[in-house]
Amino acid sequence: MSQPAFDFGDEELDDGANPTYTVGELAEAINGSFQRSFGDGIWVRASKGALINENDVRPVKGLGNSLVGGIAVWIDGSGRVLENTVVDAQTGIETDEGSHASIRRNHIALRFGDHRAKGENGIRMYGTGVVEDNLIEVDLMPGVLTGRDSKLTNGIMVRTRAGQTIRGNTVKRAMTGIYVTSSFPSLGSTLIQNNEFIARDLGIKLLGASDAEIRDNRAKAVTLPGHSLYVEASSDNLLIANDLRGSVGPDIRDVTDPVYYPNTYTDNLADDCKPKRLC
Repeated sequence: MSQPAFDFGDEELDDGANPTYTVGELAEAINGSFQRSFGDGIWVRASKGALINENDVRPVKGLGNSLVGGIAVWIDGSGRVLENTVVDAQTGIETDEGSHASIRRNHIALRFGDHRAKGENGIRMYGTGVVEDNLIEVDLMPGVLTGRDSKLTNGIMVRTRAGQTIRGNTVKRAMTGIYVTSSFPSLGSTLIQNNEFIARDLGIKLLGASDAEIRDNRAKAVTLPGHSLYVEASSDNLLIANDLRGSVGPDIRDVTDPVYYPNTYTDNLADDCKPKRLC
């Protein structure tokens, strides 16, 4: 595909069809001198402090999916992604391994009402940094009661590591509000705090996750299997003071063996749990 790319490495990559930019050119293009509508997404490689601010990003459709574009904003290096609008992307914002980013106050939406429209992740974070005060939502067609015509697999996906904070975000109508997993061996603890996850199937999903501190979040799921919190093959996580009431299935479902996969549950609010000891 034709993909605008901002690159700060030493090699010459500007070939006309896929332009790269110096730091000064990037500042002129996206650091607030003017705002622009990007049809191919914004990819930033080997960056040092790039600012992606107040852009309207709508990736080209037809990349493996007839109605949804590819990755809208991709960061490799360091940067800030602030107050952008991303519409109908397969992944809205992604940070690569080894990157460090501040992702704040962005609006990521999947708007198409066609059953073929399938997004993967609103935000996918593999590096370090902060994901804060973002709104991620799936719009539903009028008259569609279940909303399963439009699908966003994960509102937020995070691979835990030291130096990550996920705080104050709102996810509406993704299949899973937040999906938490980990590298092996663990790379350190992630804080997930004060978020709201109103999802279809699972509010908070831990699969192969370790060393996450999940506290003071509000989560529920409105269609079956309908768990506010689902935990599988995950250990050494702290789950503290989360409001998990109101899902259509058991609010908490933990299918791990507590002997081999110990997690700590403290002061969570839930009406129905499997196993019962977690309520």
